Amino acid sequence: MLSLCVRSWLKTGTKAFQLYKDIAEYFQKRRLLRIPRNFDLDQLTPADVDRARELCFEFAKDLGMQERHVERILNLTGNPISSLKLLAQIGRESERLGRLELGNKAKLSQARIERDAEPRLPLE
Repeated sequence: MLSLCVRSWLKTGTKAFQLYKDIAEYFQKRRLLRIPRNFDLDQLTPADVDRARELCFEFAKDLGMQERHVERILNLTGNPISSLKLLAQIGRESERLGRLELGNKAKLSQARIERDAEPRLPLE
């Protein structure tokens, strides 16, 4: 998945970097760069939470992810703020790996994303 994100990040270039800056600004304005352990979403306005959710979908698209992937991340983290933090970290690492690949310091394999398998019941 990370290989897919790196390749997508390299393709989108300037647009993705601007969106990443917007995300960083989002966290900075709301003093969420370092989220306290006892953070409560009620401290934010509904518009702040909605904006985080929008940014999740927008940024994930630039990372080559589909909406269903974002929904999984949202379900995993439990809130859009944490999901956006996770996606921002994926973006940061993708950018770093992309620079290494462009400088011929790393070689990434082609992304091989398989369809999600149907859940299997354990054998009895």
